[in-house]
Amino acid sequence: MRYLSDGNMGDKKNKYFTDYTTAKGIFYGTAVVFVLSVCIVVVLEPIIPVWCDENKKENSISYENPSYVYYPCRHTRLPHLLFLTPEECDFGRRLVG
Repeated sequence: MRYLSDGNMGDKKNKYFTDYTTAKGIFYGTAVVFVLSVCIVVVLEPIIPVWCDENKKENSISYENPSYVYYPCRHTRLPHLLFLTPEECDFGRRLVG
C-alpha cells in the first residue's frame, strides 16, 4: 500500500462517508435509534419491574456458595427489556458506566 504524508491513500478516493444517500441516512438513523434505546433500557433496568414466573424455574441449586444470590429470572429474555436478560443489562451498565 502506498501512503502519502498528507493523509490520502494514493489515487483512490473513499466516497463512502462523503457522498450522502438516502439508504445511508436510513441505516445510520436506525443504528443511532437502536443504540440509544438499548442504552436507555440498560441504564433503567434496575427500576423497571421484572415480571418473571419464578415458580417455573428450579428453586434449588446444586452448588452451595454462601455469597451467591440465587435469582431465577437472571437468564430469562424479557420483551420489556428489548429481549435482553437482566444479566446482559448488568453487563451493559458496566460498559456504559
